[in-house]
Amino acid sequence: MGMRSFHASPAAVAEARAYANEQTQGSSSHAADVVELLVSELASNAVAHAGTPFTVSVQFDDQRIRVEVSDTGDGVPCVRPPDPLASNGRGLQLLGALADSWGVDSHEPGKTVWFLVGTTREV
Repeated sequence: MGMRSFHASPAAVAEARAYANEQTQGSSSHAADVVELLVSELASNAVAHAGTPFTVSVQFDDQRIRVEVSDTGDGVPCVRPPDPLASNGRGLQLLGALADSWGVDSHEPGKTVWFLVGTTREV
């Protein structure tokens, strides 16, 4: 298991994405791509909405990858229909479409958004 902390800055999103990519070496390319995309979305949400430092945790075995993105910001993310003309607002919809399962655990302070992806799943 690996865990790394990031600052609440736009540059941290790319750093979190690179970290996720490093942590999923050895899984299928599809699973690694899904994890990288979803970490990018969740890190973007942490920066844009929580505005606090965040951590990314990756657990990886032969069958699945579990990723957790935690921050100390207020509020709990919820899926909303995006504005068709907006350039953002689809991250949780991507999470629902691409992850095998996902959820949000609230804690004080903040929350953890987690997801699971099978390690051998291909398109």
